[in-house]
Amino acid sequence: MKERLFALSILLATTHISLALSAATEIIISVPDQQLALIDRGKLISKCAFSTSWFGLGEGKGTDLTPLG
Repeated sequence: MKERLFALSILLATTHISLALSAATEIIISVPDQQLALIDRGKLISKCAFSTSWFGLGEGKGTDLTPLG
């Protein structure tokens, strides 16, 4: 839950959105598309791109993988 709130705060700060979001707000992350979408009550509020490691997803010190958590 803390990760979702942190991601939401970053998204709102970087896109300068100032709205009252409901409890039905969702953050959808698609790694294959490298997109993050903010959806409120089924309506797309914002979408932004992100990037992951060339080496893929996973965890492990020194692996250069993008952690999932």
